[in-house]
Amino acid sequence: MRGDVSAPSTSLHYQSVVDVSSGVTSTDSGDESNPVAEGFFDLANAAVVKYSVGTGSHSSDLLVEQDQSLHDSCGGIVWESAFCLSQYLERNAGTLVKGKNVLELGAGAGLVGMVCKRLGAKKVTLTDHPNAMPLLRRNIERNFKGNDDDKNDNDVTYLPLDWTDSTQLKAVTENGPYELVVATDVVFAKELVQPMMNCIQKACESSRNPVILIALQERCPDAFAHFKAVSKQSYGNGYKEVPKSEVKFVDDACVLFELRRNNDEKSKRKKRKSNADDPIETSKSRKKDKREKKEKR
Repeated sequence: MRGDVSAPSTSLHYQSVVDVSSGVTSTDSGDESNPVAEGFFDLANAAVVKYSVGTGSHSSDLLVEQDQSLHDSCGGIVWESAFCLSQYLERNAGTLVKGKNVLELGAGAGLVGMVCKRLGAKKVTLTDHPNAMPLLRRNIERNFKGNDDDKNDNDVTYLPLDWTDSTQLKAVTENGPYELVVATDVVFAKELVQPMMNCIQKACESSRNPVILIALQERCPDAFAHFKAVSKQSYGNGYKEVPKSEVKFVDDACVLFELRRNNDEKSKRKKRKSNADDPIETSKSRKKDKREKKEKR
């Protein structure tokens, strides 16, 4: 039996509070009365955030309950970077989201993953620290379970994922392979950067051409710099900091990273497959392995 998932009475509509078409950014001129900055402050303190996906007759609303008491995971609030990535995905839904199997890391209240489902993702798996599961469950059930417009509600799932827990990671990878991985505000401690990157690489291990999109604000300078360094090392020329002109978000403090397998890695994978299909190359490889084993003896 499901628990009570009715929406709390106090809510704020994101698109009404923050003028997404405004040229004013929350970092402009350092003005404390900046309306965009004030809008995000009000949204962070609201019991529920309403977010409209699409426009006009094709618009649908998501009701996202927040829980400011989730200090352990910081997952109870929809931060600016989540709105940033959600809007970017809406503008690029056709190439990035539709028909894809999506994984969200550090989902928190679940906005980005739920937006992906509304944009036509085939399947969405939302993950976060176990402490965030009750809130995530309520938001998913509120917006999808039992909704006639979302008959395939089993395609929106949530799983606990502590980035250092191999058992939880195994359960998440079994829902793959993932074609799109999304995450927001997940870089806040340097020691957690590598575990997070390990999760991404493991989750995409059997994927052909996965795309990873991570939207961040610089919460911790050391962690932010370490994330950039590890990402560049891991993805080479597949690492990209998306230009602000493409991000088109009202808060310039949000930075969007796109990670794809680099061309060198793709070539190596293709060569390995080609060699495996070629009996001559396979024979050469086996002979080489035998010689190396003899030399070791």
